[in-house]
Amino acid sequence: MKRVTNVMSEKAKKAKVRNAKVGRSVASVIGGGILGREYVVKQIPFLIYITFLALVYIANNYAAEKLIIKIDSIKKENQVHRFEHISMKSKLMSMSRRSEVVKLLQGTEIKESLVPPQKIYLNSPAN
Repeated sequence: MKRVTNVMSEKAKKAKVRNAKVGRSVASVIGGGILGREYVVKQIPFLIYITFLALVYIANNYAAEKLIIKIDSIKKENQVHRFEHISMKSKLMSMSRRSEVVKLLQGTEIKESLVPPQKIYLNSPAN
């Protein structure tokens, strides 16, 4: 029983020491004492470099997102123009058929030619 009590008291002592260390660490961070230590002062250029890299990473990510949004909008616009092109092309095809042209010209003085087209031959002198 004495052994179990010793083990319990040792665990309690270790926990107490650990809590005291954590308390001192938190107090030094809050109080600013950690910034005066030599190893922290030596690491300041590296921390500035890491901060700069983080800012560059954030800016790059923002620019990439902006570019993706722009690409998506251009794709949608391209698809709309493609559909307009197809519909206009089909309308033009239907309007340029001979029967449609005849219907459009009925109220005007222009009449459909009943004589078929002929080939024109050019007689050139021999060289």
